Amino acid sequence: MKTSSEVIVRNIIMEHIQDTYDDLLDICSGSDLLINHAYVYAGPLVAKKLDLKWISCNLSPTNFWSAYDPCVLPHSPVTVRLTRMGYRFNDLFNQFIRIYTKKWCRNLYKLRKDVWISDRSQPLFEG
Repeated sequence: MKTSSEVIVRNIIMEHIQDTYDDLLDICSGSDLLINHAYVYAGPLVAKKLDLKWISCNLSPTNFWSAYDPCVLPHSPVTVRLTRMGYRFNDLFNQFIRIYTKKWCRNLYKLRKDVWISDRSQPLFEG
């Protein structure tokens, strides 16, 4: 439970990011719009590469990292207390999570370089 998010993102999704990118690039050629789920991290890259408009959908409230309305993480019930800590603490906590999870996305950062897409966003939080 404690590492389930990391296992899903790092070991499952990011492990196959190149294949996902290649498949999406092929499928989206000739399209006008890409509707993409938040966990399909190759989607924004494909949209940039093909100059497509894109829409991202997100069905999980735990993916909205708001300092004003913090989410409660299922594997960390202590995060219930974050709602009482205030904006400043929650903003710092969110920044820590961004830094901590950045290493999970190494394969995506490499793919960005390989396909000549300049983007410095943290894919788990932006796009």
